[in-house]
Amino acid sequence: MNGRLWQKLSILLITIMLAVGCGRGAVNDAPTPTVDPAEAMQAAIQATMAAESGNRGEQIATWLAELDEAEARWAANPLENYEIEVLYVESSRQVIQIHTVTVEDGTVIAEDTRCSDQATGCVISKIPTDRLTIPGLFQTARNALENDEINEFGGGFKFHETYGFPQNISLRTTGTNALPWYWQVESFTANE
Repeated sequence: MNGRLWQKLSILLITIMLAVGCGRGAVNDAPTPTVDPAEAMQAAIQATMAAESGNRGEQIATWLAELDEAEARWAANPLENYEIEVLYVESSRQVIQIHTVTVEDGTVIAEDTRCSDQATGCVISKIPTDRLTIPGLFQTARNALENDEINEFGGGFKFHETYGFPQNISLRTTGTNALPWYWQVESFTANE
């Protein structure tokens, strides 16, 4: 081989080695962040919270539509005479009580309050009887929605299939000891 060919091969080899060496350095270099990582994390958290807030707003709107529909169903065929048994639970205060309310001509004529069989030593909390009627349960549900107190993890609302009244209203609790707080219709009898 002549010297000129070796020279060309040497130059080609050196060029290849330099190209490979330069390219490898660029791959291994860590990119310089253009944003502070703490700021990026905060922005991500805020974006997540905004999305959840939007979802919560959509859920409340859905619950409000369901409540309006259920209340319209009740208003279309209201009962003036009925007996209702409502379980009220506010665990943080040891309140686990059952209210039996009798309504005639739209007016409460009798009410009885007792501890649930599961909590014989419960604390009895005085609840106005008008909150224990069907219109009262609708108002409790509406107030809970307006004050963003509905617990989406507790099922939110459940409505009676026939009469439309709220059978279950699950409310939000906060803190590390977030315990159940809800209203639940245990029985309902229409009286003629």
